[in-house]
Amino acid sequence: MSDKPPSMHCLFPHIVNYLNIFDWANGILGRDFETTCLCFLDSLEHCKADRSPKHEFLKVFFTLYLNGKAYKMGMIVDRRPAESIDIETKDPPAPLPIVSSSPLSVSPSPSVERLQAALGKGGKSVTADDRVTIPKFGSCKDLDGVATKEFGSYITLNTLTIHDKRTSMSAPQFAKLLEVAHEIAPIYDLKGKNCYWFALLVFLVVRKRTGGVEKGGDKIERRGKLWNYKLGGATASIDDEGGVPNHEYERALGDLQKFVDKMNDPDEAHRLTQERIAKLEKDKEQAERVVEEERARTVESRKNEENAKKLAEKERGLAEKERGLAEKERGLAEKERGLAEEERRKRLEAEAEVRELRARLGLQGHG
Repeated sequence: MSDKPPSMHCLFPHIVNYLNIFDWANGILGRDFETTCLCFLDSLEHCKADRSPKHEFLKVFFTLYLNGKAYKMGMIVDRRPAESIDIETKDPPAPLPIVSSSPLSVSPSPSVERLQAALGKGGKSVTADDRVTIPKFGSCKDLDGVATKEFGSYITLNTLTIHDKRTSMSAPQFAKLLEVAHEIAPIYDLKGKNCYWFALLVFLVVRKRTGGVEKGGDKIERRGKLWNYKLGGATASIDDEGGVPNHEYERALGDLQKFVDKMNDPDEAHRLTQERIAKLEKDKEQAERVVEEERARTVESRKNEENAKKLAEKERGLAEKERGLAEKERGLAEKERGLAEEERRKRLEAEAEVRELRARLGLQGHG
């Protein structure tokens, strides 16, 4: 086994990779499709965080068989409410009673507004943020550290191991399953379509498709609950899929099978792959355009700031000049007042002298 995996951003990134499931699926089903078809699912681990809000997620393990070598990789799949809040035109769904003994999972902790939207209150909703997190180079040994950093300490509720590689799922099939799960419930619902539901639906469909072997143990009883359903109990049968509504489970299986059938047709597979590649190129162009627009806005903003600074400096200079002129005018006014006072004083003194002189002359004339 080679220590250095092939350079593939969607499987073996050079940094820890946080991706929306659709971005990840576009990579798996697009330009690298011929290679990712050689990547097969080995096992799933359904995990639950210890700290509130008891977030649930999947650890997913693959092996890529390429050029006579096998490359192991691991990643995390989870659901959480998106940061943005959408305005719904329809009436919010009626609230359902909660019987869970543990807090419902919303990760990261939401604001009051996001929490209300996740509950379907106020005519608002929150889009589900379904994500894939891949350690650097897809390292399986680093996966626990990434999970712990993201969610804190956690336990493994249930595992699914696929021993027969002939029945395993390929990475493209698993990517499509994640898309299907999101399309079934694109809106995050704290009381229903939350992280518990997403992790379990994916787990159950993989179990059905692959015939993998479960190993739950006593911790499986700590799985999250949705209203009056216990999710994936240890004795859940194939027909009673542990609380995931049967029509959703069947839809996921059916949509996945349609995808598999299409990919078995070489022409259809080529067409779908080219569509993904075209979408990747379009997304890349759009991202570059956004970056360029942001750069232009930054330059314009910086220029505006510099102009505003220059204008402020100029205005301060003018203000200083005006204050100087005002001071000068006040000085002149003071000087004029002083001169006027001096003139008045002199005039009064002169008048007094005239009066005194007249008085003297008058006295002399009488003498």
